[in-house]
Amino acid sequence: MIAIIAAVRVKTDRLADFERDFLLFAADVRANESGNSLFQLCGDPKRPGEYKIMELYDSEDALKAHSASAHAAHWSPVIVALLDGAPEIQKLNVIG
Repeated sequence: MIAIIAAVRVKTDRLADFERDFLLFAADVRANESGNSLFQLCGDPKRPGEYKIMELYDSEDALKAHSASAHAAHWSPVIVALLDGAPEIQKLNVIG
């Protein structure tokens, strides 16, 4: 299993847009990717605009399928346009 944890900072005037668009993206992932078992947005109420995205994929092939999907091609540029800087992405192997 492959885990992705992305830390993102969102433009302060675009928080509602980001949350709405990310939830639509997540719905597409859940509906279309059998190799994905988690695609979740998390936020700390004490740090508005700072989010973590947690993703779990069954395999490297499932992660590649996600990256190549039509919904990722659609939503990724929409999401990136709302960010205040580049995301910090960690790719991890799940233990156990």
